[in-house]
Amino acid sequence: MAIKQRKRVLYFVKGRQPTEEQVDRALKMAEDVVFRNASMVKPEDKVEACDAVMGFVPKQYKDAEIPVISIKKQADSGEKGGDTTKTPTPATKPAYGAEAKS
Repeated sequence: MAIKQRKRVLYFVKGRQPTEEQVDRALKMAEDVVFRNASMVKPEDKVEACDAVMGFVPKQYKDAEIPVISIKKQADSGEKGGDTTKTPTPATKPAYGAEAKS
């Protein structure tokens, strides 16, 4: 009896970590989803082996004709390419010169 292999999907996100919405979307998929920081992919980098890509897909992956998984919200917003999820704002110190209000 053959074991059905799950597809490997690269989900390109902006930043080091995916948003909660991106993680939820990945968990609902029947494939193995691996997150990648799109800004870390350089033009000279080789294309990583995968069955499909989604999110902020780098040019070399589009050029390699790897199937792109569409994000429904993306189509609803009329936006071309990329992911429409909001990047979380990390907890940081106030900007230089900005004072915290009590």
